[in-house]
Amino acid sequence: MSIWTALRRIFAEHFLYHMAIPLFIGALVEVYRVTTIEERTVHVAVEGLLNLAHIVPIAVVVVTYFVVMLFIVTHDTAPPFETANYSIVDQQLQHATRYFAFCGIPFREWFGPGPFKYFALLAAKKHHCTTSFRYDRVIVFATNRQKLNAESTILDRYHAESLATAHKELDIPMGWLGPKELRQAAHSCKKPERLKLQRIPRALSWLPVRLLSMRLWPLQLDFAVIEHEGSTKRIVLIVPFKKAETIVLKDDDASPYLTLADAIEQIVFEKGKVRKDHNFLALLGPD
Repeated sequence: MSIWTALRRIFAEHFLYHMAIPLFIGALVEVYRVTTIEERTVHVAVEGLLNLAHIVPIAVVVVTYFVVMLFIVTHDTAPPFETANYSIVDQQLQHATRYFAFCGIPFREWFGPGPFKYFALLAAKKHHCTTSFRYDRVIVFATNRQKLNAESTILDRYHAESLATAHKELDIPMGWLGPKELRQAAHSCKKPERLKLQRIPRALSWLPVRLLSMRLWPLQLDFAVIEHEGSTKRIVLIVPFKKAETIVLKDDDASPYLTLADAIEQIVFEKGKVRKDHNFLALLGPD
């Protein structure tokens, strides 16, 4: 199928529901207004619709719609992830004994091509690994709104339940962390470490604490800590959910993330298992 055939199909589908039907209903309302309120004939109402004063604004709207749709289609048909990123992840998983991941992306995004392929890579590693391999995940809610979205059936609940079920069926522990506990964990980091986690330029480090808050400068939460067999050093992987470049951090560069990960683990886990009050499936509970 050529790109132009695909574009025509996408445009035709969206144009019907997002442009043609609204314009048709708008025309019916205008005819009703003219014939009922102004008590004129249908012929006069139709002539009014075909008047240049009506046609020009509608034409501008239609042209603008096609321009916007062109941008949307171009974005949606672009490759959603960089294949090379996953080769780097796969390489880092070689001889790994633990993958401790943190996630702050919306649940709906988990079912896109990029995140799904990433999850499949980890699941395959856990399934086929002949040695001990531990895969843990913590869902981090940076705000109360994100937590409420996950619990609401009209927003993200079904996607959250599907993700949790997939982890449960594969025997992958899945915990969660609330915004208050996130701040608690972040405060365990020294100021220079927090600035790195918030990706605040060093030139702005002199700003008052109020202007350096996590609401204005959110923490980098989509990362994983990897432990390797025969090595006491842990590395940090900035997870490539979309097109972002995979970043592998070691030694001092990884230190802020390791401090945050250790603080979160103390809150969410107990003796290597997820605490009952931080189990993600228990959070969702019955609908």
